[in-house]
Amino acid sequence: MEEEDINAKVVKDVLYFGGNKRLKNFGDELVSSVSNKSQEIPLRRMALATDKAGLDQVDSKTINSIIHKSSKGSLFYQNEKRKDLRAQEEVNRMMKKLESLKPLEDEDKISLHLESMITELEINRDLTNVWLHVDMDAFYAAVEIRDNPFLKGKPVAVGDHSMISTSSYEARTFGVRSAMPGFIGINLCPELILIPPRGHKYKEASLLIREVFAEYDIDFEPLSLDEAALNITDHLSLMNHTDPHSVALEIQQKIFQKTRLTCSIGIAPNKRLAKIAANIKKPNGIYMVEPKRDVILSFIQKLPVRKVNGIGPVTEQKLKALGIELVKDIYEKRIVLYRLFSDKIDYFLKVNLGLGGENRAKKKPRKSVGRQLTFTAVSSEEKLLEYLKFLAQKIEKDLMNLGITKAKTISLITKSNDFIVKNKTITLSYPISKEHEIFTQASNILQTLLPLNLRLIGIRLTNLEKKFDKKKPTQDSVISKYFHKTDEDIESIFFKKEDPSKPPADKPSLPHAGKRRSSLQFQPTPKSKKRKSDPGQTTLDRFFNSPHS
Repeated sequence: MEEEDINAKVVKDVLYFGGNKRLKNFGDELVSSVSNKSQEIPLRRMALATDKAGLDQVDSKTINSIIHKSSKGSLFYQNEKRKDLRAQEEVNRMMKKLESLKPLEDEDKISLHLESMITELEINRDLTNVWLHVDMDAFYAAVEIRDNPFLKGKPVAVGDHSMISTSSYEARTFGVRSAMPGFIGINLCPELILIPPRGHKYKEASLLIREVFAEYDIDFEPLSLDEAALNITDHLSLMNHTDPHSVALEIQQKIFQKTRLTCSIGIAPNKRLAKIAANIKKPNGIYMVEPKRDVILSFIQKLPVRKVNGIGPVTEQKLKALGIELVKDIYEKRIVLYRLFSDKIDYFLKVNLGLGGENRAKKKPRKSVGRQLTFTAVSSEEKLLEYLKFLAQKIEKDLMNLGITKAKTISLITKSNDFIVKNKTITLSYPISKEHEIFTQASNILQTLLPLNLRLIGIRLTNLEKKFDKKKPTQDSVISKYFHKTDEDIESIFFKKEDPSKPPADKPSLPHAGKRRSSLQFQPTPKSKKRKSDPGQTTLDRFFNSPHS
């Protein structure tokens, strides 16, 4: 059989598995009779969010009407309706609080206080760091398309009838996006190819991507399998390099060579701006926010508040109710924000000034270890116990890899078929850490909740105690944290094994920076110091003895 015929059969099988016909029938069963109006307004939470790359040019009015008609009467719709009502209740409470506030007698005093805060933030503005935010393009879908070239150019989504994890840019032109049920995606795009997720493939690709990150910042901050923040200030200094754009281009090229996947990169003096910038030139683009105050303010203040990480749909709804739609509106409404959200005013002022995330995130001790599984609705007790057994095995390995010897509190997390999330927690009189102990306690909790019809189940352990060993790092390496690798695995991933017949290298090898130079010159921070290498240490010793390991 020709390769193209084989690929065609795979796609046909996937279509049957995801089920154009089956999903349409499934959706039809859930959808109640809908008004004959040609355009209907969906719930706020279900309306198409056009801030996602690839969705900014779609006909949102038509798409919102299809979303509404496809979902009305479904369990998904009912769940989103509950969330929408809760969000509206929060907004109503906020507005009542605002109405109840007495007129300010000392408004000038508060205004002076806020101006003083802004002045202090400006004085401490740090433009010396160079942060990159690397975000893979439609990651899960891109891996599937890479592994099956027949899918190239077709609308593809990874997920099932319950939920879509990600969609290709071709699918996004129809309004298909992540966090959308598959049956709605099918109604938006009848030719949509739904592919079941293959988590192991995405982890393999992520591990290769992180190898590249570590070449430029050993302490890079992973945010998910396909996203990370890198501080390349020291790299630029060590390489006597002044052009971050060429470094970003080099990272794109190395990632593509290793994985045949593309990524988009934002460059800025802090993590907040870099994350926003990474979304501007998607896919496979680079956007740089120059380290100049006037450029930063011009960039940030014209953006809708929803574009800023940390401002979700509920906060956006509250801000809009106060007349804040763009970042620049924050300053005009600063006194109202202070009176309503005094504990968050520092955050809002930083957003307005384009500040946030200049320094590395402080590593906090792990407070919990857990795993969860999502699946098509299951009510069988035997099947649910099978899932708990699998989770207990994984968690025991996680505890061993993290050096955690005891846990005294266990929680069972469930999500029902109608999207109701529940969490039942018990604190034990004795610690647990072994698979059979975790499974026994989790199954005991499950017995008290039956009968159930679930689409998600999870176990979380808290009240942890970690064994301290001076010979090992007291914090997890970035790879151990996500993939639970041993020390030997990390050495094979990051570094070539040294030949014992040769003396140890004087210093670790560094990647060669590109020769391009731009007119923009980033000056390395004066606080940065070159790391000195001890000839008596191996490369792995230096990795584990680094401040953030």
